[in-house]
Amino acid sequence: HQFECSKRRLMFLSYADWEMCASLLLRHWTDPASGHDIDQDLMLNLSQVRSFYTEARPLTALLTAVAHVFQQSLQHAHAAVPTGTSPQQRHSSAQPHRANASHATARLGKLLKMLLELGGSLASAKELRELFVHIADIAEFMRISMSLNESEVVLLFESIGVAFPQEARNASLAQAWQRFLAGVMPIVMCFMAVDRNASPDTRPDRTLAI
Repeated sequence: HQFECSKRRLMFLSYADWEMCASLLLRHWTDPASGHDIDQDLMLNLSQVRSFYTEARPLTALLTAVAHVFQQSLQHAHAAVPTGTSPQQRHSSAQPHRANASHATARLGKLLKMLLELGGSLASAKELRELFVHIADIAEFMRISMSLNESEVVLLFESIGVAFPQEARNASLAQAWQRFLAGVMPIVMCFMAVDRNASPDTRPDRTLAI
């Protein structure tokens, strides 16, 4: 597979970043029999996942479940403050968590649609080539539009992973979704962590092949 790496929005990534991305795809998405080709069963299941959630009712149910798990995760993260923290400090530190939960969940529907569309598009060679451009869009949406920091992104991805099997009720689809998230989440984290103000890499027409 070859992936587009020469777009300006991806120029902030280093060669080491691309190596990490390739290793993640090889680990989580490839067919064990070939070791290099993306698993056809994975792509088929993810396409079925996307089709299932084109209906408003199941998508709303998934959105509600993810929002509930995410809010609980933020509350638990807030509860794990250092011992000796005063009640006033606990109360003041709770405000950003509540604000972030409200702000993020208001935009959660769009994020889920972006992830579902990405997973369902892997079977298209053209869309697969643009994989990292789409993941960069997701990382930017989570960082800017949802105002999430890296630890909150981890909590949200974990919440999506926990809530999905409860709603899908299909073991093979749930397993495919978990494999999909296992590949996407660390790449999103990498994209968020890399300094976007770094000087653009001017090397032309870069592609990543695995």
